[in-house]
Amino acid sequence: MEKHLYRNAMRSKRLIKEAFLKLISEKDISKVRIKEVAELADISKGTFYAHFQDIYAVLEEIEDDNIQRFIGFFDDSPCISLLDDCRPFITKVFKHIEDNRGSYELLFKSQAAYTFLAKLQNVFVEYMMQDKKMIARLRDIDDARMFFSFVAVGTANLIHERYTGKENMPQERLIELLNVCVLNGMNAIVKQQ
Repeated sequence: MEKHLYRNAMRSKRLIKEAFLKLISEKDISKVRIKEVAELADISKGTFYAHFQDIYAVLEEIEDDNIQRFIGFFDDSPCISLLDDCRPFITKVFKHIEDNRGSYELLFKSQAAYTFLAKLQNVFVEYMMQDKKMIARLRDIDDARMFFSFVAVGTANLIHERYTGKENMPQERLIELLNVCVLNGMNAIVKQQ
């Protein structure tokens, strides 16, 4: 019986998140009402409150879930490996977004996109700055933090523009271009060996 309840709870949360993303793609989050989310998800308001405190808690969970997935990419590709070739890391990011394209397009078309992208940027910079092997190779910590912030903001903006239809460069070309830009910039912050 517990397994059935768990599946129902997971289904309800998924439906709430899908309805929420659809609504925030149509209007500002401050205008979204729990009643609308519940109706679109075909659940009761009580079911909504069983899972979330308010509308902003839905957004926070969506952001946190996606950020945890991005953090997993760092486990698969240590930061130090980005000094030689960023393409595997960037490819994983694009594949993840592409595999979840519908959700990301809705999120990126909303006002909430900017807070989500800012969180992702901070995660990227912090992971880069925590890697001891990476730190050992840097000339200056402050310059490196600035560079990683620049890369994170630029990459996040390109991703946002790609998934809101403002940029249509082929993905392979975009990955190659990002790789060249990052590697060339790394030359300015990494000690020569």
